[in-house]
Amino acid sequence: MLSQLHDFWSEYRKIIIPVMIVLSIGYLSLFFKIGIFFEDTFLEKSSEGSITSYVGKNVEGRIRIDVKEFDSEKSIVTYRLPNQLEFHYTVLSIKEAYKKHYQIEILDDKDDTVFKGTYDADGFYLRDDSGEIVFDYDISGFGYDNKRFLSSYRPSFLTTVKRSLLENETYRGDGGYLAVAIILSVFIIIDINNPLFFFYLRNALSVKDPEPSELYMTLQHIAWIVYPFMIFILLIIAL
Repeated sequence: MLSQLHDFWSEYRKIIIPVMIVLSIGYLSLFFKIGIFFEDTFLEKSSEGSITSYVGKNVEGRIRIDVKEFDSEKSIVTYRLPNQLEFHYTVLSIKEAYKKHYQIEILDDKDDTVFKGTYDADGFYLRDDSGEIVFDYDISGFGYDNKRFLSSYRPSFLTTVKRSLLENETYRGDGGYLAVAIILSVFIIIDINNPLFFFYLRNALSVKDPEPSELYMTLQHIAWIVYPFMIFILLIIAL
């Protein structure tokens, strides 16, 4: 069977390689989508005029966050979350003289002030008017079925400020897992096309005319089957 797989690769690699290239391009376009992570869900970014939207979906339903910028000091952040939860906040932010320090005021949908203080992006926290650090987190009580967006849910003020400033945008994929998958892919491609390359690389300087053992060849063939599955799993995890 192992020899048949090797023969199959040798015969059809001119077809397999272009297909893999096309699939890789599609995968990377998905991997490098820009957006944010909100409640462990990736939301893809899109922009239209003065409105920046982040949209995604998890098992509970569709998630959408809209940020409408009126000017450099005023934004409206709207959350549309599963279970018909909806929140509207107006964020007034005045950037101070030194980098990434803001005077912040947050108003709810009734224009009542719900937070007033400062935001230091480098410190990842809010301070109230008295200078005390505000430990503000997304309020979410998990139900018996692990649902997050219950009626008691409320996005934190810190999250709302970050959204209004369009901070913490990132790529969808995890570069660490992708890097390992690429290294393994390069290794297996070289190994299949040149089965003795790594053997000679390891032994040529210490042994004259080295020859691989039957055990080495068997383990190598097993690796040709196992590694693609490992690579596939890593690529899935990376997303």
